[in-house]
Formats: sequence, C-alpha cells, structure tokens
Amino acid sequence: MDLLTDLRMTDIEIRNENGQLVGYDKETGEEVPISFKETETDVQHVDQATVNGSLSVVPDELNNWDGGKRPLVTSKNTRVYVDPEDGDDDAAGTESDPIETIQEAFFRQPYIINHLYEIILKPGVYTSRRADQPPTISSAKPANPALILRGETGDRSDVIVESELSLAYLHGEQDVATVKDLTTDHTIIQKFGNIKIRNVHFRGAGEPLTTPNGPVGFNAHGPTETTITECTFSDNYAEGARVTEESMLKLNSLSGHPTHYGVVARSNAEIVLRGDLHQFWGKKGQWSADMGARVRRGNGKTVHNNPVLYDDFGDGSLVEVPADNRLKSSGHYLHRPDWVTNRDDVVVSGGELILPDGSSVLQGPRVTRGRYIYDFNFESIPSGNMLFRPVYYSSGEQVAIAINSNVIENWVVQGGNINTTISSSWSADTDSHRIELRRDDDGHELIFDGETIGVDSKTHHPPADKRSGLLYQLENRSGSQINIEQVWIIQDN
Repeated sequence: MDLLTDLRMTDIEIRNENGQLVGYDKETGEEVPISFKETETDVQHVDQATVNGSLSVVPDELNNWDGGKRPLVTSKNTRVYVDPEDGDDDAAGTESDPIETIQEAFFRQPYIINHLYEIILKPGVYTSRRADQPPTISSAKPANPALILRGETGDRSDVIVESELSLAYLHGEQDVATVKDLTTDHTIIQKFGNIKIRNVHFRGAGEPLTTPNGPVGFNAHGPTETTITECTFSDNYAEGARVTEESMLKLNSLSGHPTHYGVVARSNAEIVLRGDLHQFWGKKGQWSADMGARVRRGNGKTVHNNPVLYDDFGDGSLVEVPADNRLKSSGHYLHRPDWVTNRDDVVVSGGELILPDGSSVLQGPRVTRGRYIYDFNFESIPSGNMLFRPVYYSSGEQVAIAINSNVIENWVVQGGNINTTISSSWSADTDSHRIELRRDDDGHELIFDGETIGVDSKTHHPPADKRSGLLYQLENRSGSQINIEQVWIIQDN
C-alpha cells in the first residue's frame, strides 16, 4: 500500500517498522493508532491514511507555471489541438474544441511520457501572452515517439510562432521529441536532452535571443543533442545556430544566409556536418568553432577544431595529424588539413608541398571571409598561371589569385566570366615569396611580400543554385614546378 505522495505531517510521524506503518506523536513520542482504507482518485488507486490524532495534508509547492494541473505520467496517446484565433485555454483541446496557446498545451503534457503526446498547431499567428515561458521538461522511454509539436497542414508558412520556444528532455533517444512544420520569428532554445527540428523557417522577424554577434535562431547550452534538417535561416539572424557546453548539433539539408556565421560552436560543443549544406552559409563562413569546440563530418572525421588551418608540411604528409598533435601559435590552435590531390607525384618532401605542373590539391574548410596566406617559390621561371583559389564554389564561381611570369592578379569569377579586380606587374623569379589575400565584407586586399598591391570592392557570393561545393584549391598551370612552404587559412571572426 502507498501513501498519497502529497502527505505532509504536522503532529503525527509515520514510521516503517518491520514492514508495518506505525504512527507516533511528534511531540510526546507516543504511538498513535492509525488505519488505512483504499480510495480512488481520478488518476490512480492509492491508499489513504486515517489518523486518530491531528494530521494535516499539504501538497508540495505547486508548479508556479502550470498551476499544479500538469499530470505526472501518460496513460494513452494524446493529441492536443491549438488554434490561436478560435481556441480557448479552458477548452477540451480536441480538434473541434481547441485550446488557444502553445503554453497551455505544454501545461497539459505529462512530465513522464510513455505514449505519444502530439501538439497540433492550426494555421495562425501564435503570440505569447505570458511573461514566464517555462521549458517543457519531460522524460520518455528510449526509442518511443514522445512529443511532437507540428503545424497541422505541413506548410511551415501557415504557422507563425512569435514567442520563444524553450524545450528540455531528461532522457530518451533523439527522435523522441520533434518540432516541425512551422515558422519562428524568435529563437528555439534547447535546455537539455535530444530534440529534432525539421522543416522550420527561422525567419527572425521578431525579437530573437541575442548573442555577442547578434540575433540567433537556435541556441543550446548544456548536454544536448539536436538535429536540424530541411530548415531555412533568414538574414535577420547573425547566427543561424549557436551551441556551447558539450552540446552536439547535427546539420542536414539547410539553406539560408545569416549575416555572421551559419552556425557557431563554443566551449566543448560539437557541430556535425551531414547531407546537403551547399546552400547554407553566413557572410563570414558556414561555421565557426573555437574554445575547445570541434567540427566533424557524419563519418566521424574531424574537419578542424578552429577557424585557423595551417600547414608547414613539416610532418611529411598530405593527411592531417591527430587532433592531440595540433600546433598552437598566437593563441590559436592550428589544424593541419587533409589535402586531396589529382596526381600521385604531388608529394611532401623536405618540408614543402611539391606541386608539379598540371597538378592540383584541394581542401574543404568553407572559409569565405578571412586571410589566405601562401609561402611559395617557382622551381623555374613560369610560362603560365599558378592559381590559388581561396574561395572556390565551382569552376565558374570563385575567387582566385593568378601568378605568372609578368603579372599578379586577383580574379572574381562570376558565371564563368573572369573579372580582374586587382593587377600588378612583376618579373618572375625562383625566390621565395609570400602572397596574402584578405577578404571581408568590403572586398579584397592583395598583399605581396608584405606590401599592398591593390584593393577592390568585390564580395561575390554566387546564387545557391550555382554552388556545387565550397573548397580551397591550389592549381599549377605555370609550366614550372611549384614548391609550397606554408599555407594559412585564417577565418575572420
């Protein structure tokens, strides 16, 4: 037999003595006779104590958010319908008698979910009328579909959520909680656990949560795991998403162009790149990760842990070294990239990358704003072009530096057409040189051996439908072997 969970004693203390419940007067210590009878509540069968003496029953402090009406555990699959125009929060919550607010639907959601709890949002604009917006905190069986918050029609433009959505799950696999088929003008915040977000337009037309860089569409802080799939982020956000403190964010089939970065990871958080992300980037880059954060692909391979890539080819290899062998310089962790080459005679020898004529190497850091620095020399006087492609979307959409026997040029290639934006004559030699391109929101600055040779105002981002990738490439068409001594790719934060 169980006591009601909300019993609190004032004068009588109940003890378990050898499997028997015995009552004692708390002041005198004398035994007090008690008896039990079974009663039924509207939630479960319990045993209620009747006491020969003074006993007061006071519930635990009521939840300040839900008025104490939120049940403990599910008993069946449930659908709650919400209609911001014709609903009423005192209604039954059925399709024909919907409630009015998302918050009321969360208030009715049990804390422990062993069945499906589905919140269906009818078309309309959802505006919060409360100052306190608690997270929906729930526990669910692993691999059990638990909470689904979705727009009724499947068209995300039909449901506009103007208020913050704050969610947390105590445990359960990642598919137990899903938010989908809606538009948010605020921020979706994840406090804890595993959640999937699908087919959401992060429009940001309201007053989203603000980070140091500006408004953010999705934010997670703590031990969370989130998958964002088939979503769009508008340029009303500085950052599409930000994760910190051991959060994991998986990205799949996204689009849109925030004004700063697509996603940001800080403080031991992790970004996982999966599926088609070619139509998703920020003006400064697709992602930024520092302060112990890392970025990896879905196969587990680390892309790099920091927006600074560096290779002096001192390890004698074209492939990356393990993360624990990273270099550190000027406060940055420097990651040696994996180089992919088109020919077997591209090798590392004597601390240099040997790039024969007609060969190329590429890397995929997705850095679109920052500094690109190359230390190199020609083995003999060139007769054609050496091409450094710091920002390479496709053959017809790129930013490149061309160096040949008599000129150094910066190219912005749009629609296959080469636009020479910076040009300087020089007489080629076989000495070591450093060339640097600085690219920001105002254009480009080209620097050769420490001296600026020109600036422009071309900041080209091609249309999404022309992007086949976002790579960094070195290509030798010079007629001479090129020796690359060092490469720096420094993302602009």
